[in-house]
Amino acid sequence: KFWVMVMPLSYASQSGPFPDGARPWLTQLRRCLWGMWTVGAFRFFFLQDSQVFFNLFLAATAGTLLMKDDPGMSRCAGCIMQMGAATCVNGSPMSCLLPFLVLGFMAFFTDLVMLWSHWQF
Repeated sequence: KFWVMVMPLSYASQSGPFPDGARPWLTQLRRCLWGMWTVGAFRFFFLQDSQVFFNLFLAATAGTLLMKDDPGMSRCAGCIMQMGAATCVNGSPMSCLLPFLVLGFMAFFTDLVMLWSHWQF
């Protein structure tokens, strides 16, 4: 038999709206998401860096779906949801929190490894 470990991507405690303590940080998260989209587009179109762009694209997509109720991100999230990502949200934007964190860390780690491999110490 093969034993497979699966990381659950949604928990019961991650449903519903954002907690009240997280409200002050939402504008900063929105700025970070627009930065991720801008840097990702720059890397894809000008640097032709499509391998690492995919990680950044997935993280930015999960973050945008996380912020789908925010007035500044609702149009972008609606466009992503029309393309077929509506099944990821499960009715609550908080269900995208763990995928956003995991994919964002993966994008950071692959960027760090690529930066380290290009520098000669």
